[in-house]
Amino acid sequence: MKRVICWFKKYFIPHEGNDHQPHMLRRETILFLGVMVLAIEVLFVFRSFGIISMDKLTALILPNSLVDETNAARASDDLSSLKPSALLGVAARDKANDMAKNGYFAHTSPTGITPWYWFQKVGYNFEYAGENLAVNFVDSQDVMNAWMNSPEHRANILDSHFTQIGIATAEGTYKGRPAIFVVQLFGTPVPKIAAVPPVQIASAVPAVVSETSSVSTSGETAFVAVKGAETSSIASPVTSSVSSTVVAGSTFVSTQQSNIAANAWASPHQTINYLYYALGTLILLALALNIFIKFEIQHGYLIFNGLLLIVFLGAMIVMNNYLALSQIRVL
Repeated sequence: MKRVICWFKKYFIPHEGNDHQPHMLRRETILFLGVMVLAIEVLFVFRSFGIISMDKLTALILPNSLVDETNAARASDDLSSLKPSALLGVAARDKANDMAKNGYFAHTSPTGITPWYWFQKVGYNFEYAGENLAVNFVDSQDVMNAWMNSPEHRANILDSHFTQIGIATAEGTYKGRPAIFVVQLFGTPVPKIAAVPPVQIASAVPAVVSETSSVSTSGETAFVAVKGAETSSIASPVTSSVSSTVVAGSTFVSTQQSNIAANAWASPHQTINYLYYALGTLILLALALNIFIKFEIQHGYLIFNGLLLIVFLGAMIVMNNYLALSQIRVL
């Protein structure tokens, strides 16, 4: 404890021992922090433009993180949590891999394969089903925000009919640049006592929707399907005025809940911003203590150093927000 107090006094409190020049505001400290921030920014920019590919750990963490965030959104709306389904995870993985392999971002593939093909392929007979997609993102929280800001995707996430979820990611190329695709599938399996005939593979998508479906007609492409007792109804895509965000997948969701460290790893944009906010707060504290504790003894260059780093941090936050949010697309 004594060491911590001595360190704090040395770096934040102006006194005779540091010549009334707190080390936190000295040129060498500001330079070190600036170089550290710049190095982080280089990595973030490389990650944003796909120069650095998504590592395996991120590929494993991201789906779980999105499951947690989806259930958190549902909880805030007093809805029950969705249970991760291994079958839906595999279906999401297959759909994500197909988009990554063939370079498209759409609910229906260029060859006419509908989302419901992937449900049938893994043997998931559904009573209700839906799909959200995203691409060109670097942060799970950004993807979630984009979905929640789109009426159709939000409707899927907050649909009370759904009971299960599966999310997966896949790396590929989209519009000539490396990209990560995310697929978020929702479902409610058909009760075993009331089995329903499976959906026809790659069949034309009928524009018939059950009146209990949550499909909206005001927004971007969103898919919800209902398989009722009398007929099988599949919603056709609905065009929307909301900007799209693309997501795809390659690994199925596990039932293990992600922890704080895992969520931070899956959300580099938010994590870096929080780091910069914290660093900026420390610099402001150092400035305030430097100015007011020894008001009669001031060193202008210390104040300039602190303000310069704060402006630099602010510029980096603005740039990060632009890089993370300008490219993302949802569907």
